[in-house]
Amino acid sequence: MSGSVGVSGENGWCKAGWCYRAILREIIIELRTADAPADMLLLLEDPNGSAQAAEHVELADMPLQWQRLFAIAASSAYQRCRAHGFSVSIRNIAIPPILAAWRELVSEMRELYDHSPQNA
Repeated sequence: MSGSVGVSGENGWCKAGWCYRAILREIIIELRTADAPADMLLLLEDPNGSAQAAEHVELADMPLQWQRLFAIAASSAYQRCRAHGFSVSIRNIAIPPILAAWRELVSEMRELYDHSPQNA
């Protein structure tokens, strides 16, 4: 099974489910440290919701503020994991492909956070 993030219109990101789950887990950790709205976290963590059950996040269905928070958290979490490792144990062989896929996701969402001083 694959996991995906719908970014805007026809743009999106789709990778293997194990890769999607590892990245989403780190984004949620970053959102928690950024005090993201509880409703947003519930949307991403609900075991019956699309982010978990269907392994799909549709940014266009979120308020613009949440879209930006998600994009900023994805970028920040990517930098954190690249520099300090993942929050859970991941086999060393899986780290390079996860980081490469994650870099693609961050690039796809660049327009959402480009103007944020947090990511300059």
